[in-house]
Amino acid sequence: MIFIVKDEHSVSRDTTLARHVVGIHMTATGSGSAPMEMAEEEAYGDPSSELVEPEFLRSYIAFCRALSQGAAALLIDYYVRMRSEVHEMEVAMEERSSIPITVRQLEAIVRIAESLAKMELLDRATEAHVSEAIRLFRISTLNAVHAGHGGEAMPATLIAEIERVERAIKQRLPLGSSVAYASLLRELVSVKRFSEPAVLRAIDALVAQETLLWRTQRRVIVRANP
Repeated sequence: MIFIVKDEHSVSRDTTLARHVVGIHMTATGSGSAPMEMAEEEAYGDPSSELVEPEFLRSYIAFCRALSQGAAALLIDYYVRMRSEVHEMEVAMEERSSIPITVRQLEAIVRIAESLAKMELLDRATEAHVSEAIRLFRISTLNAVHAGHGGEAMPATLIAEIERVERAIKQRLPLGSSVAYASLLRELVSVKRFSEPAVLRAIDALVAQETLLWRTQRRVIVRANP
C-alpha cells in the first residue's frame, strides 16, 4: 500500500525533531545499544525471552491459503472497476498516472485479505476480509493515485466536482435512508453526468467522515449522519 506523507514545514516541530536526533548522539554510550533501544528493552524486557517456536510459526503461516468463491468474485469485480476508474481519470486529466494499477495491486489486496483471515485463524478469506482489504487499499494507494504525480494536490476542477457530488449524495439520501451502491453509482454517473472518479472519491470521503456507512458487504450504502 502507498500512502502520501506531506513534509510540512514548522519551525517548532523542526526544532523539536532536530534536538531529539542530536540528543540521541550526544547521550550515546559505548555499549553498542542506542538509547532508544535500551529504553525499549527496559520497557518490554529481553526480546529473546519471547521467541516464537518454529512449529508454532509454521502452523500459523499454514492458515488461510485460499479465497472463498464470493471473495474471489468480489476481487475480480473490484479490480476491473479500479482499472476502469484510473483509466477514466487519466483520460480526463490527459496524463498517465504516476502509480500504475496492475495485477501487482490485485495481488497486494489478496495478501491483505488473507492476512486478515489469518488473524482470525481461518482457512479461507471471506467477502468481509476482501471488503476490508479493499477499504485499506482505497485510502492508501488509490488516494495516492488520485492525488496526482509526485503527491501533488488534485486539480481544482476535480475537487469542485467532488464537492458537488457530495452535496448530490446528501440530497439523494435523507438521514437514515439506504440505497444499493450499484444503483447510486449508475444514477450519479449516467443520469447526473458526474465523472466516475469524482463519484467514487466523494463516496470514500463521506464514508471516512461516517456520513455514509457500508452495509451488506459494500453492496448497500446507508446515510448515518448529517
